[in-house]
Amino acid sequence: MSVLHYCIHKTPVGELLVAESDGALIRVAFARENFDVVLGDLSDVGVIEAGVASVALHVATHQLDEYFRGERGSFDVPLGADPGTPLKKAVRETLLSSEPGGVMTYKELAEASGFPSATRAAASACASNPLPIVVPCHRVVRSDGSPGQYLGRGGCQALFARPRSSSLRVNSRPRREKFKPRLEAAGRGAPLRRLAAANRRMAFFSAASSASSPEGRSLFSRPSSMPDRNPALCG
Repeated sequence: MSVLHYCIHKTPVGELLVAESDGALIRVAFARENFDVVLGDLSDVGVIEAGVASVALHVATHQLDEYFRGERGSFDVPLGADPGTPLKKAVRETLLSSEPGGVMTYKELAEASGFPSATRAAASACASNPLPIVVPCHRVVRSDGSPGQYLGRGGCQALFARPRSSSLRVNSRPRREKFKPRLEAAGRGAPLRRLAAANRRMAFFSAASSASSPEGRSLFSRPSSMPDRNPALCG
């Protein structure tokens, strides 16, 4: 029987239970999952040793710290916890190859994993993912853009806040772009819109400043009887 090592690691989203066996990461659990229950499940897999120095745990927790500091978008650690079925294996590989900061729908995940008619099964694979954060199931959303279901949803909902559904162009982009951040697509025309608005404002003020009142005074000039707001700051 395998020997398992684990530690409780503090992160910005609360404490995480991180477990490894034979040098491979096999479990990342949130406090909301109840660590006692998680350890009970792991005891069926192997003999648990707590408080034992483990290189694999050191590397995994160090990379988690880098992830939460925004210094890395993916993990470089051996993964255990064999998904079991071909679909779950394909879903894991698709999630691991997804672009940091991007989102996809369950339908897109199923299609990219080679199982286009298994949307519900792909969603189930995300919901039962034993390695949340490391295998980024939080990048998957429902067809309306709302957050999907995954084990750590309650613990990291604020950290993994999704774009508003109105900003998502779900199923409306070419397949080759599906893993790019949708916010990038949604905001692609923003600079041009801001430039056009600025040009309109400049044209308005230019026309207004050249206009004159019935007294022959520019509409934007200061009347001689009007004092400055702060004479001390005016030359």
